[in-house]
Amino acid sequence: MRSVLNWMTVIIFISFALLLDLPFWAVIVLGIAFGIFFLFLDAVLSWPRMKFPAEIRLEPFDPNDPMLPGAVKAHFVDTDTVLRDLGFIFEGNFRIEDKTRRSFSCVAGYKNDASRDGATVVCDVAYSDKGMKTISAGIQYGSVMLDDSRVLTNCLSDLQVFKLKWRRTFSFPRVKDARRLFSIHQAVVGRFGGEKKGLPKEGLKDAYSKNWRREIDEMVERGYCSYALGKEQYSYSFKGAAIAFLRARMFGVFLLVGRYFWNKRFLDHAGKSGSR
Repeated sequence: MRSVLNWMTVIIFISFALLLDLPFWAVIVLGIAFGIFFLFLDAVLSWPRMKFPAEIRLEPFDPNDPMLPGAVKAHFVDTDTVLRDLGFIFEGNFRIEDKTRRSFSCVAGYKNDASRDGATVVCDVAYSDKGMKTISAGIQYGSVMLDDSRVLTNCLSDLQVFKLKWRRTFSFPRVKDARRLFSIHQAVVGRFGGEKKGLPKEGLKDAYSKNWRREIDEMVERGYCSYALGKEQYSYSFKGAAIAFLRARMFGVFLLVGRYFWNKRFLDHAGKSGSR
């Protein structure tokens, strides 16, 4: 619905500009101003809905559940085979529901004690009265450094809205092969992470909840969000909403293009280093 309204707005603006017989430069200037105004209006209207629950509930799920889209089972089965060949051990799975967005995430966790890496297989599913559909699917590798920071490498296309002190995330959306992504993760850790230390001793759910809480605490500390008393949820502050809006909407395309060229340069360099 929003995309239809956006196109209608563009058509109305072009028609208005043609009727006024404006010079080309005036059409460009007004178009930019018009676009910024509607982006700002969209951000203001979206701000009250930018919330997330104060606590996450991790519930077990079965990839073979016939109610789930077939793509979910295929993703988990195929990735499981590759990860086991790479030396990973399956730790468990769980499901995280986000009722504010009418969606849930299916997650499977693995660990590799030999390489001191963890792996998370993720599949996001949206649901409505018409049924369920898969939004995205991917895999993320993670390592804990000696300073207790995290280096994460994934193939997800989502932009990281907030940069946090305790983790560095590198995304390679074009790399869908789990084996190749694992090799890239080792190159990323070698260049940006330093020396790994052993994986946390706590179980999968406890480790996930701990990292989630650590992320929320830093977001609160930086003023990106605050706890809404009596509603058991966090709301984005104006600062947090503005940063999310600027990165995801206004400058999102530039960040995606920049990431594409950075990824290409890094992969080319890693390929040359690996062939020596």
